Amino acid sequence: MIDTITLWGNIFTGQAIAFSLCILMIGKMDHHKVLWLLSNLVGSVGLFIVTRDKALLNGVTGIAGAWMVVASGSLKGLALREGKATFQRNMFSTILIVTALSIATVGFFAPFNYRLLLIMISGVFVNLSCITALVGARRWRGSWASWLMIVSLSIAALGNNIRLITVYPFGQDRTFLGQTDTQFVSIFAVITLSFFMQVAFIGLLHARDDREKLMASRRTIRADARALALKEAKLATDKLAAERLTMLQLLTHEVRQPLNNAQAALQTIMMQLTAPSTRPDVIKDVVHRTERVLDDITLTLSNAITGATLIDRHQAVALEPVEVIGICRLAIMDCSVHDRQRIDFTYPEQDVFAHCDPVLLRLALRNLLDNAVKYSPHSSRVKFTVEFDDEAFGIRFAVYNKLADLNSLQGNIHERGKRGVDRAYDGYGVGLFIVSETARLHFGELSFYQTKPDDVTFVMFLPL
Repeated sequence: MIDTITLWGNIFTGQAIAFSLCILMIGKMDHHKVLWLLSNLVGSVGLFIVTRDKALLNGVTGIAGAWMVVASGSLKGLALREGKATFQRNMFSTILIVTALSIATVGFFAPFNYRLLLIMISGVFVNLSCITALVGARRWRGSWASWLMIVSLSIAALGNNIRLITVYPFGQDRTFLGQTDTQFVSIFAVITLSFFMQVAFIGLLHARDDREKLMASRRTIRADARALALKEAKLATDKLAAERLTMLQLLTHEVRQPLNNAQAALQTIMMQLTAPSTRPDVIKDVVHRTERVLDDITLTLSNAITGATLIDRHQAVALEPVEVIGICRLAIMDCSVHDRQRIDFTYPEQDVFAHCDPVLLRLALRNLLDNAVKYSPHSSRVKFTVEFDDEAFGIRFAVYNKLADLNSLQGNIHERGKRGVDRAYDGYGVGLFIVSETARLHFGELSFYQTKPDDVTFVMFLPL
């Protein structure tokens, strides 16, 4: 029978060596793997001693081998738990391990008949410590391997409790190995459950590595997303800063030249008034030009302030019901007396209401009219029409004028800072930008078309 027992010991040792080699080839080395490999080593040595000790727990060598088997199980409990032994969730597992080793140590001094009982009780505490360690470790949760490990440990704990019934003084068995059916089943169960525990631990390592790779991938994605968000925020900040700088440059450029023109016009008036041969029509012409310059300053300031507000706000405007024809009349009145005389205004007989921002709408219409007057021949007429668009269900504000320069529509004339004309015309290209942005904020659009090469019609459409 000693040969059969030795055979079981060899099977256990070969199994432990094979699985240890597999564990060494999986992932990086950490304390979980070190403790498990040490457990396999200690357990193999302990079972080797037990299976070859003729006294079978009767001598010091036999009880030492049995104690090493208990220590092997304790090392497995340490390998399965997470964090330090002082952690709150590990305290119960630590107490169970200390209790198991203490009871097994008592076996060195206990009578022979009670040694197997002490070893079996130690085994129960070891199994419970492994289960509590596994349940308390978050890194092992959720995988099939954790459930296989828990089931294997639970069966082992249940088997130890059943085995206690057959151990002296409750039964006749005084040694774990022997010739009875119970002893045969016991050693077979140890080897079988050990096999499933080894498989479960390898599965735990794979599941942990997969989870760590997934977490690393998520961290990388979050880091990339944060970096992209920061980059986009920086680009948005740089764009906003550039736009504000452009507006500041626009305000400086646009106001300086009209002020210089106004100063020159006033000097001309003074010279004309002091001249003895000054004609009234000459003075009237100079006054009209001065009035035009002052109107240009007013429009420039309005455009610059409104443009800066649109850039800084980047959000929807507050819309309210507005009588549109009244806003159109105010936009016409904002023009100089000379320019107003050139504008033909056509509108429906009934009142026209729309949801819009009256300040933005007034400024946009003023810019359309100023644009038409500025880029058309001085003696030509400007046609300003307001009409319903039944198909698109909205209002069309159309401004028609002849072209003084056929090249004045070149380029992206809706873009801020793009005039599409040469430097002979005053302005910095913000007028149509204000009109276009106003239409967009009202969920409409600005467009233009030509029926002839020398005319143009700008249309601002606002939905009802």
